[in-house]
Amino acid sequence: MRIRRIALFAAATIVFMAGAAQPAGAAPIFQLCLELDTPGSRNHDLYLNLAVQGNAVLVSGMRARDLTDDHGPAFGAVSRTQNQQTTWIMGLTVTYQNGGDYAGPNTENYVFTFFPTAIVYKRWVNSSTTFVQGLAYVFTCPA
Repeated sequence: MRIRRIALFAAATIVFMAGAAQPAGAAPIFQLCLELDTPGSRNHDLYLNLAVQGNAVLVSGMRARDLTDDHGPAFGAVSRTQNQQTTWIMGLTVTYQNGGDYAGPNTENYVFTFFPTAIVYKRWVNSSTTFVQGLAYVFTCPA
């Protein structure tokens, strides 16, 4: 008898929660593929998905598609600068397995600044190394 009451209470709770929940709706998703430094080199590629939900723009994807290169999942977010409404900034972290060298760094950090005429990036592995910077180029994402 006691188990039946617990089951009824659990079922009623689930029904109440399901009725009160608001659907998030389908978030628009955009693809963005970037290569760093040299257009057409396909040397350091990022394949990204941008999902817009409310005021947030979330980023997920991966670095590189070739298993011989350092590759791994990427995640981050996009925001607009407060002073310049035409400039967007994307912070991105990539995690990867670096060829079995488990003592070495396994993440890369990026900050992309999207100006109206160019995309500039800074990349570093950890706070004790200096960052490298350059230009990023958009290319057509593969299907």
